[in-house]
Amino acid sequence: MKTLFLILLFGALLQASYTKTNGIVSDSQTGLMWQDDYDNDTTSTGDTVPDMNWTEAIGYCNDLTDLGYDDWRLPNVNELVSITDDANYAPAINSVFEHTANDWYWSATTYAAVTTVAWFVYFDYGPVCAGYKSASRYVRCVRGSIASLNTPLVPVLMYLLD
Repeated sequence: MKTLFLILLFGALLQASYTKTNGIVSDSQTGLMWQDDYDNDTTSTGDTVPDMNWTEAIGYCNDLTDLGYDDWRLPNVNELVSITDDANYAPAINSVFEHTANDWYWSATTYAAVTTVAWFVYFDYGPVCAGYKSASRYVRCVRGSIASLNTPLVPVLMYLLD
């Protein structure tokens, strides 16, 4: 089975400002609220972050109610990229997020040219990639919505792995 990857460059134009309360990280710039409280699988660093295929990830977020809200969803690719932090590495995210694996996280955004592929973000150092929806990736749910994260993604490198 081959895995398709398309690495993209994305410039986040917003300066995030985060606060954390009861396992929820709030971004005052975007108005989004992020899940950062897990009770499923344990990563190699001891953090508990769920990993699953794309369809399971959508269901997991849609069914999430244990943080006091019932409107969680899988973020789109631009929302997910908005929480990357180029000043950090392994993971490439603000330190207010305590539970982040140095790995791939699903977005809800399907790759337009191949509907069996979706976009994800690699939180080790922050690039955006595309891969088959059947693969297992990590999940971070979000709630709220913003229209300002429609900055286009620019292809940098595409390769196919066995």
